[in-house]
Formats: sequence, C-alpha cells, structure tokens
Amino acid sequence: MNRRGILGFIFAGVFVTLVSCKKEAHISRSLLPFGGIDLPAPKSIVRGPMQVAGWALADQPIREVSVYIDGKYLTAASIKMPRPDVVLAKPDYKDARNCGYTLTVDMSKFAIGWHEIVVQARAEDGVTRDLGTVPVLVQR
Repeated sequence: MNRRGILGFIFAGVFVTLVSCKKEAHISRSLLPFGGIDLPAPKSIVRGPMQVAGWALADQPIREVSVYIDGKYLTAASIKMPRPDVVLAKPDYKDARNCGYTLTVDMSKFAIGWHEIVVQARAEDGVTRDLGTVPVLVQR
C-alpha cells in the first residue's frame, strides 16, 4: 500500500492498482504439507521389492500420501505410522508422533533403467505438496 492508501503491485513494469472491495477474501492460513523421503535413498539400485518410507506433517491432519513413478500415479502409502524421531524434532505438531508413511513397490514390474519416484502429501483440507523426488535405478 502506498502513502495514498492505494494497494497495487508492479507487473511487467507497470503499476497495477487493485480495486477495493467491501467483502474481504478469506485467505487460508493452512500450512502446506511438508516432510521427507527416507527410503529409497537417491540413486539406489533396486531389484524386486522397494520400500518407500518417510514422514509428512501439516497444520491439518494428513489425509493421503501418494506415490508416483515416472509421473504416473501408482498408489497411496499406508499413513499414520509411528515416528518418535519426528515428534522430538517437531513437538508443536499434534500428529508428529504418527506422521510416518510406508509402501512396498514391486520394482520388477518396471523396465530396467532409471525411474523417478515422487511422493506427494495431501492434508485434510485438500492442500497438497510434493515431499520430494528420488531417482532409482532398476536392475535385474
């Protein structure tokens, strides 16, 4: 807001004025999900079963942790697994004690070569975030 009370922003070098509205927009203050991927380690060589595991938190409960391989949805991981290490690091989050996820994927069904694992968390309010990307090498 400038000195005259006009709210605006610069877009492509032009000052754009925002029109004031009587109704205020509700802006969600939800924290995007965050967390980590513990397994597999980046650049792992995998044969057969591969465990995907880690943790996810948000200010809302985590509803789902989805696993994608090479950009395609595979399935949802089991959630609410115990994570005593996370509750020590993030004690202010009520779900920290059971914020773990795990999934076993049969990588023998995938072609030999490099594949990209993406893990995405979805909070109860529908907000999502990718927790990370891990490349793995499938060999026989």
